[in-house]
Amino acid sequence: MKSILKILIVVSAVVLMICPISCNVSEHGLVLLDTITEDSFCSPQLQSYTVTGDKSIRLVFNEKINLMDYGITPAMSISDINVDNSNNGGAAFYDIIFNENMNIGEQYKLYGVVEDKIGNTLTFSIPFTGYNNQVPDLQISEVHPKYSSSKTAAGTTYRCEFIEIVARSNGNLSGVKICSANDGEGKEFILPAVQVKENDIIIVHLRNKTFALSELDEKTDSSISRYSSSNARDLWNENDSARLGDDMDIITIENPFNGKIIDALCYGNSKYENWKTDFLKAMAEKVVNAGLWESSDYSKSVKSDEITPTKSIIRIGTGHSASDWKISKTHGETPGIRQY
Repeated sequence: MKSILKILIVVSAVVLMICPISCNVSEHGLVLLDTITEDSFCSPQLQSYTVTGDKSIRLVFNEKINLMDYGITPAMSISDINVDNSNNGGAAFYDIIFNENMNIGEQYKLYGVVEDKIGNTLTFSIPFTGYNNQVPDLQISEVHPKYSSSKTAAGTTYRCEFIEIVARSNGNLSGVKICSANDGEGKEFILPAVQVKENDIIIVHLRNKTFALSELDEKTDSSISRYSSSNARDLWNENDSARLGDDMDIITIENPFNGKIIDALCYGNSKYENWKTDFLKAMAEKVVNAGLWESSDYSKSVKSDEITPTKSIIRIGTGHSASDWKISKTHGETPGIRQY
């Protein structure tokens, strides 16, 4: 009997080392050795969560669970919880429905405790942003991809990366993503909750070297750093490192609420024969499939050979091809001024 207990203790220790999270022992006592699995000792896992509508959020767990306790701050009442455990590869979908609409751009936190069929528990707390059903139609109008800094008698001056965007309809920018295929996933800039009107110009500054502040209200003259404009709303990424590809990139504006790309720009230097990475190639196909570029062929991108820190890529047409863009002359950057 003592030898069996020693074996069970060793096995339990090994399993706990593999899975060092909340565990539970069966109410019927010790589990026989041939029925012990790693999953028997592990808490449920919250695999992902997605805001799916004005009043709903979806939680995806790795197994069927019981929602023991839950709440949300700021307080909202929950009207229903819909569960789907069928044909999901073992995953369980839980759609939480609220009684009222979320506020666009407001920061919420959902927390709770869940339990699996064995009794293992998981306590979770997840932040999310209120659903935006007012994403406007947006168009990239200018891109300044090359950074430089220079020292003068007055101090250091910077020419930082920026993307100018034109609103083609009224709406709210909350949650909209500005993405660079060169920078890769995880470095996108997520726009704040700002109401815009048709024809408004937004300048997204991707590197902040001067502690500039974003213009979140209707005033557009509070940002005075280089490439700011009183004709546009200046939004600043609190980032101090390189963004955008100097001579090759695919820039996209993406709506995370419906998964669609709103606009895109493809550019590259003619010294290359093809997109440099598989991710760039995949993004080229993606924007073409979205109808936002004429071809995924690298030769069809805007030629960036003449780009310098004192030049921009400027839109001159309303289409989705290289012919709708030009490289500006030296010191020809035009933030806040449309060229088409």
